[in-house]
Amino acid sequence: MALVVPGGLRKWLRFGTGVGIVLDAQGLDVLVARSRPTGPVVAGCLRVENIDQKAAAEWGAEVVRFLAGCGAQHVAAVVVLPRAQVISRIVVLPGVRDADAPQALGFQLDSLHPRGDMAVAWAWQRIGDTSSFSVAIVQQELVDRYASMFSEAGIRLAGFTCSGSALYFAARLGDGPPPADFAAVRGAKTGIDASEVEVYAESASHPLYNVLFAVPAGRAVALARAETRLDDGPGPAIDGENAVLDWIDILPAWNSAPDTLDLSDAGRSRLALAWAAALVSACSHLGAPLNLLPLELRVQSSRLALVPPLLLGLLLLCLCGALLGEEAWLDGEYLQTLQQQIKRLGPAARRVEALDRHIADSATQIQALDAFRRRTRDDLDVLLELTKQLPPPATLNSIAMTRIEVQIGGESGQAEGLLKKLDESPLFQASEFTTQLTKNGDTEYFRLRTQRKREKAAAGGSK
Repeated sequence: MALVVPGGLRKWLRFGTGVGIVLDAQGLDVLVARSRPTGPVVAGCLRVENIDQKAAAEWGAEVVRFLAGCGAQHVAAVVVLPRAQVISRIVVLPGVRDADAPQALGFQLDSLHPRGDMAVAWAWQRIGDTSSFSVAIVQQELVDRYASMFSEAGIRLAGFTCSGSALYFAARLGDGPPPADFAAVRGAKTGIDASEVEVYAESASHPLYNVLFAVPAGRAVALARAETRLDDGPGPAIDGENAVLDWIDILPAWNSAPDTLDLSDAGRSRLALAWAAALVSACSHLGAPLNLLPLELRVQSSRLALVPPLLLGLLLLCLCGALLGEEAWLDGEYLQTLQQQIKRLGPAARRVEALDRHIADSATQIQALDAFRRRTRDDLDVLLELTKQLPPPATLNSIAMTRIEVQIGGESGQAEGLLKKLDESPLFQASEFTTQLTKNGDTEYFRLRTQRKREKAAAGGSK
């Protein structure tokens, strides 16, 4: 995965805390690393001596306290087994898919190690995008013994790996890729034991090369360069011969480290393999080395494992929000559909409204005409009623009619009785004189006002 994720994106995914443990003949080194997009840091380093002479619970308690002090008690460690106990092979299988690799490598397993019928544990991994596969083989008894030892010590394990695989992935966790072709020697800056030299190299012909030589350092480097077809490269000279790099030179540099840590070239060189193991433990999601620990004994400690459930929970919350907002969304869609229908039917609706207004105006005019026609009949009824109520010799000189009242003026022999006669009529009420009566001989002149009743009665008055 480290080779698939683009470098710019891989930088922001370098996040986690890792624990690397390196076993050797004298004891073990424990290093805690924290990887961040801004760069990795060393949280702490512990050296435990003579673990074979102590109870696992004794030195395990010391390691557990150290991890707790670094805030890494929850992290499962990546353990690098001693190189002398691991057989590392590179097998080229052109055209073989990863799904078919276990079976293809299993056919060749007996030819890859000299253990005979002895039970072995083995693991494989494709090297980048090449057709080469890295295979590590170790005695099953050693894996069981180490797994039991760390279990008694109370240390959580993510896996057992070998130095070559750890270096390969750790070298690709920096801001830039490692050199295209190089050879690096473990402890080149500290002085190399002439009886045992471990070389790690990468070249076009050997994408991963890791060999433990039992010859002097200069001879080991020359053999490694010849086998990997490398020219002389940069780095400190060994025995006056070919120059090589130290393992720490191909790994990402840490940004900070505790003050108690030896930061000299020799001190940094001694921590190279533990630093590589801690880096791959912290960023296992970007590429994990091959793992010799049985699957059932591995512990998943990366907090990134919580990312899938968190994403699923976030997705569930989004779905719940979508369900809550569904009604509003449907209302919006319905409103939009209505608006489209209104826009389409608007002209026809406006024509209907115009016709309704025209019909209403016509109805009003018809009602006005009917009312006017009825008004003429009512006025004639008023005149007929006045004629009946004012018989000769009474005469009228003036009549003024409205829809509410009637004002009349005239002369009569007995004007005082006119008010009573008008109020008894079914057409009039509240009659009253508007001026004083005046007499001229036997004739009285009058002016009066009477209210028209709203309910229409038959003409002719009461009997």
